[in-house]
Amino acid sequence: MERSANFGDIVVSTQGRDVGRVYLVVGAEGELLLLCDGKYRRQANPKKKKRKHIRLLSAAPELKAKLGEGRRLTDREIHSALKKYKGREEK
Repeated sequence: MERSANFGDIVVSTQGRDVGRVYLVVGAEGELLLLCDGKYRRQANPKKKKRKHIRLLSAAPELKAKLGEGRRLTDREIHSALKKYKGREEK
């Protein structure tokens, strides 16, 4: 059984008009996850998406550690981490 996405995990959208877009989980509200990509969906306006409409890809340990300490991530850090992840996947 696949584990559920948590703070600092990298996920991909499987439903909706944003299908295939990669996000970082920055929060949760019950069954909804708050997702940011640092470019189109910033911290100030995260995307709300149901857990069943995303697929877990990986964890971002450096961002997860920062979130765990209670520090705030910048949109630039989020975008950079997702860009590195996408670059790794394309190789």
